[in-house]
Amino acid sequence: MSDAYLGMSKYEKALNYNQKSLEIRVALHGLTHINSVNSINQKGIIFQYLNRNEDAKKEHSKALKIATQILGEDSEYLAIPLINLGIDYKNLNNSDSAFICLNKAMEIRGKVYGYDSYRTAEVYINLGDLHFTTKSYDASFENYLKATNILKSQLGNVHPSVAQGYSNIAKVSLTQKQFETALNYVDTAIMSTGYKVGMLKENAPHPTYSLFCVQLKGQALYELYLVQKQKVLLSKALDYFNDALEFVPIQRDKLSNSPSSVNLSDIAKPVYEKGIQLTYLVNGSGSIEGYKAFTYAEDSKSFVLFQSLQSSDALHYANIPDSLLTREYDLKIDITYYEKKKQEKLEQGLAEIDTTVLAISSKLFDLRREYEALIERFEREYPDYHDLKYNLSTITVEEVQRELLRPNEALLEYFVGDSSIFIFVVKPDDYQVVEVKKDFPLEAWVDTLRHNIYQNRSTVSEDYVQAATDLYDKLVRPVAGLLPERLIVIPDGVLGYVPFDALLTGRPKDLKRPDRYDYLLKKHQISYCYSATLLKKMRERKHRHAPAKEFVAFSPYYTGSVQELEYLQPFQFSPDSLYAGLRSWTPSMADELQASAAEVKTVTNKIGGDAYYGSEATEARFDSIAGQYRIVHLATHGIADNRVGDYSFLAFYILPDSVENELLYVRDLYNLELNADMVVLSACETGLGELQRGEGIISLARAFAYAGAKSIMNTLWKVDDNSTSELMVLFYGYLKDGKDKDEALRLAKLAYIKQHGKRAMPFFWAGVIPVGDMGKVW
Repeated sequence: MSDAYLGMSKYEKALNYNQKSLEIRVALHGLTHINSVNSINQKGIIFQYLNRNEDAKKEHSKALKIATQILGEDSEYLAIPLINLGIDYKNLNNSDSAFICLNKAMEIRGKVYGYDSYRTAEVYINLGDLHFTTKSYDASFENYLKATNILKSQLGNVHPSVAQGYSNIAKVSLTQKQFETALNYVDTAIMSTGYKVGMLKENAPHPTYSLFCVQLKGQALYELYLVQKQKVLLSKALDYFNDALEFVPIQRDKLSNSPSSVNLSDIAKPVYEKGIQLTYLVNGSGSIEGYKAFTYAEDSKSFVLFQSLQSSDALHYANIPDSLLTREYDLKIDITYYEKKKQEKLEQGLAEIDTTVLAISSKLFDLRREYEALIERFEREYPDYHDLKYNLSTITVEEVQRELLRPNEALLEYFVGDSSIFIFVVKPDDYQVVEVKKDFPLEAWVDTLRHNIYQNRSTVSEDYVQAATDLYDKLVRPVAGLLPERLIVIPDGVLGYVPFDALLTGRPKDLKRPDRYDYLLKKHQISYCYSATLLKKMRERKHRHAPAKEFVAFSPYYTGSVQELEYLQPFQFSPDSLYAGLRSWTPSMADELQASAAEVKTVTNKIGGDAYYGSEATEARFDSIAGQYRIVHLATHGIADNRVGDYSFLAFYILPDSVENELLYVRDLYNLELNADMVVLSACETGLGELQRGEGIISLARAFAYAGAKSIMNTLWKVDDNSTSELMVLFYGYLKDGKDKDEALRLAKLAYIKQHGKRAMPFFWAGVIPVGDMGKVW
């Protein structure tokens, strides 16, 4: 089953079944048996497809070690883990080790099977890949050609492996500017997939290979256009990229709600980039034909989140019996529980094959199988569920203009490619696209901006000023003349880490007066969302149950009495307190957040509602009551996990001797059902997490959107307790006055800057950003 799911590109399912097979084989034969080695090797291959290259190397090294131990150093079997290790080292940019592994594998297979056998063809392909990576193009061409001739002789003309061989040769030829040769080989590759241009994509025998070969034909035509400057070549290139991108939704449907969809988004991102670029070049900026560039930009963003929201809504609007919905919910809770237990054991240093971990893995396997069977039943027996789940159409320019934009507002959307950044400006009566060449170190500038905002809290550094002006010049200035006061920013990739409020429209005259800087905040009212399609979804989303109550707040890290809060003065700003109270968390140190408690008390006094402090602010209470409220406010510690986004968390009150660790993880939120118009995450790093190409930042804020929140106020770094509390109180005051959420937050920031003058460094106010529906609360 693992092999079958791997062949269908459902990598997470393949991994689940692989783990089960390893568990069974170890129980039957022990670890030092060839069947167990096969499972370990297969696990490494799955990790390769998931781009978990270090994990893949670890598994393949283990497989090689055990196989050598039980079979000896001359066994033909060793070629299998050697080839895979060669791939791992190549992916990790260790070409020397990769050549050692692959040459050893070639030596073994050449002796046993001969150098023209099907089995040596596999080694030739990987040597071709490695030579291509090291820019030894002649050697790469030679190895690819040998492999393809062998494969063609044994598999025939129409086979995906043969198609891959020809496309590899075409890729090398194209890199060497041998256009005629490249086009001939890529045409042969397309024929070898069994796909014909114009064929229904659903009927293509091998859609993944077809996508790659068709886009390669488009790339070859585009590069030929750059040399010959014939417009017809540009139009033909666009036709092929349009054709290639029609394969993406078909593949996504097959991978529905699977983490493998993220992998597909990553693969498709360069194809989207070229589709956008060529649409822009052929059709210009403002034409209706050019609208397709915007569609491609939207298609490339946060698709898995959108798909998950659709699936979640489908469950509740498809007339599925309550008993089945309850079972679906219970299974998700159980799966999350055992996933967390397994992660805890692995973090304690236990191995995957430890009996405790194997027992948890076995339970997880059974639960996931039951859940998959239940979802398949929903799709089979309840047609409305299927129709709602797969209604995944992307928002159009016309819909943005008609439905999303308020007066004096524009959508400012970004697509960050490998070679260009595309900036889309959509206004009620206008649509423009601007291409900015990515000939500057975007990632380094973003890192410099964030580092210098965070590290320089008592002074402003020249490095911040430079990065803030440089980023403005590249990201905003090219379209500044098109922008009204209100902006909805749709970032892409690393731009999700950028506080646009803190960008500078010009260099300051006095570095020591940050309150007088020309922040973008002073010109524009800015809100954010993960995509325009998701913004429409968040605005239109109906709560499953009308919230019975108005406001609830949690402040776990306050141990004093509620009465004392009436006399607490948390907002006294002094340089001595700059580093005193960050809302971050470590297992050994969870600072008391007095100001957060005062924040909650002040807001509750102002607007009414319920508040829970200290030992009353538990995760269990949050889970049980949060769905009853229209506004949910969390003033606590939080931390982002930039490696595995699902393990970013918010911290609640830690109960002594509790089985639970009182950490609310991203993956816990996927099981929560909120009915909130607004969630305020007054904690550290709630907008940060793992950056997944094509999907965005896997953050706590994103998870709250999945859980049902129509808008989220979240943070981009470890925020200061005092300043965040002051900002929140100001924010709620403006909300109470009837301001839109983004306007209220902007006014709060401007008031904070004015009040604190030369001490109003961006660290204290720029980290809080608004996401989603910005309509009035009252």
